[in-house]
Amino acid sequence: MQHDEMIWQVINNQFCSFKTTIGSAKSDRRDFCRHPYSVTGLCNRSSCPLANSRYATVREENGRVSLYLKTVERAHSPKNLWERISLSRNYAKALAQLDEHLAFWPKNLIHRNKQRLTKVHQYLIRMRKIKLRQLAGQKAKMVGVNRKIDQREERREKKALAAAKIENNIEKELLERLANGTYGDIYNFPEVPYQKALEEAGAVQEEEEEEEGPNEYDTEPYYYDEEAGPSKAAPESPFPEGSWQDEAYKTAYDWLNGTDEEESMEQVAKDQRVRIAVGVLLGFGVVLALMTASCALNNPDGLCAGCCRLLLRCISCFFRVLCLPCRYACCGAGRDEDRHGATLVGRSDLEFS
Repeated sequence: MQHDEMIWQVINNQFCSFKTTIGSAKSDRRDFCRHPYSVTGLCNRSSCPLANSRYATVREENGRVSLYLKTVERAHSPKNLWERISLSRNYAKALAQLDEHLAFWPKNLIHRNKQRLTKVHQYLIRMRKIKLRQLAGQKAKMVGVNRKIDQREERREKKALAAAKIENNIEKELLERLANGTYGDIYNFPEVPYQKALEEAGAVQEEEEEEEGPNEYDTEPYYYDEEAGPSKAAPESPFPEGSWQDEAYKTAYDWLNGTDEEESMEQVAKDQRVRIAVGVLLGFGVVLALMTASCALNNPDGLCAGCCRLLLRCISCFFRVLCLPCRYACCGAGRDEDRHGATLVGRSDLEFS
């Protein structure tokens, strides 16, 4: 009896003649499989042809592509373990044959076989093109790959980059261009360097403002004194405090430095916010009233209709109590005559039909 998990534990942890490892460091180390029936060439549990009793792979032999199937029913006969099925030379027909023979197999195995079939057809096409060029008298250009030279050049590039400190130079150059306004607003800069550049620019601007004094972009008013120089504090009035000359002096300074305009702008902005809030509340109230009326009309005996009746009755009682003195003062005689003359029987206006 074949036990797949036991076979994989032996292959993975002890020894496998088809297993090969590439890479010296642990981070770069990868395990590959040299078994001729491996569908991916990787050494793992799902791709191992020895540790899976149900397996399928695509192989090419002398330009012919074949599908090899392995099932657990033939495990007792190693000679007949793999069933060979020839595939069509047409790529589309070969894919259809794969779908037909692997209809009830795992999806990942079907996908890997299709990928392997695609690669096989691609290198067969390249082989045919090279052969046709050779028959036409053109020699195929074979390019050799020297791995040692490539590795040496890669190490030299890393050392040169570390010595040049190119990242710091690029960062400085980009920050200078950002400060000069070369790019404008068309690029998304990294957050940390961008904030750092803004802080540096702000610190430099504050130092320049402290040296130069007030400018036209300050929001607070500046007052100029011939002896003390520019300052944000208003000078003291030469007139007695509380007199009309003192009030006129302060009003003139405020008007000249724009404080009244700022206050008026703040008041306009505040009034606009109040109008917007009132409009939103009114709109919400109208929508709520329409929804309440719709619910009350659709369901007269429901909770919403009952709440409406109760609210209207409370409002009616409030206005009756509020207008009670006027009714007694103006309509007292008429009420007595109506009370003795007739009895009014009617239906309440608050009830729904």
